[in-house]
Amino acid sequence: MSDRRISSVRLIWLEAYIAVYDLGSFTDAGKALGVDQSTVTRYVRQLEHWLRKLLILDGSLPPFFTDDGKDFVDTAREIVRLMQDSRARLPARTPKRKISAHHIVINS
Repeated sequence: MSDRRISSVRLIWLEAYIAVYDLGSFTDAGKALGVDQSTVTRYVRQLEHWLRKLLILDGSLPPFFTDDGKDFVDTAREIVRLMQDSRARLPARTPKRKISAHHIVINS
């Protein structure tokens, strides 16, 4: 295993990217995810920043996906699927204690 740790990435970034790819619109992706278009745009830009890759050309309507963007969508789908499958396989349990989000740090 690598000594390098992965800096934080949010699953919603991947879900937003997939929605834009599938629906061909930031607005429609926002509607599907229950957020506004500007939030979807921010999520995709954050994902691009994390990847250090341009996935969608800026200002293109409808969204124009770069070669990296086209290549990455299958990886994004696989990551989301793995997370959903992992959660589904875990037994449903009631937590014995509450943990608030500000106590959890997932960063390098």
